[in-house]
Amino acid sequence: MRLTSTIVPAAAALALAGCNTSGNPFSNPFASQPRPQTAAVAQPSPAPAAVVSTVTPTVTINAAPKRVQDTIVARAKRRGTNVLGANSTGVTLEIPLPQSAEPIVQQCGPHRDGRAIRVYLETVPDGQRTIVNEQKFIVDGTNVCNYAPTPSDVDGSNRSLGDLKRESEQRRTAAANPNRPADPQGGLEAVDPRRPVRPLQ
Repeated sequence: MRLTSTIVPAAAALALAGCNTSGNPFSNPFASQPRPQTAAVAQPSPAPAAVVSTVTPTVTINAAPKRVQDTIVARAKRRGTNVLGANSTGVTLEIPLPQSAEPIVQQCGPHRDGRAIRVYLETVPDGQRTIVNEQKFIVDGTNVCNYAPTPSDVDGSNRSLGDLKRESEQRRTAAANPNRPADPQGGLEAVDPRRPVRPLQ
């Protein structure tokens, strides 16, 4: 009888030990197990800041400022570009912007309906020549943002200024007389490119 009483507790202990999944005979086999770790969801990283150029698009043209200004206006009218104004120091153009590239969004905010690019072409007299400098602004209604162009923007602007140089110098060479041609815009008022203005009708 004593043998039987000794075997039963031993068997019970072995049974409990077999249910212990941790291998520790003193741990609770019914204790809650740790929850599996959930992989962290990667968040999209913000777009890298656009690289801007410190170089201003510029060109030197072998023609007087007035002839260069006349050429700028004539080229704009052929392309259907709004000519907002002109005076002895430059011409202001405005081009609708149907969508905004990332550099514009970073500098001037998300795209808005009606956004446009305002281009100011400064014409600086240099003896018998003219130095043309280009500045760009992003216009949202009454808000005007000074835009710093990227290197690719500068390359594109310099190509356009190169076309302006060739056409201005060709117009100068083709002139049959020294009289200055009539202003094709019929006289334009001065425009501050940083201020919102109404396009010419």
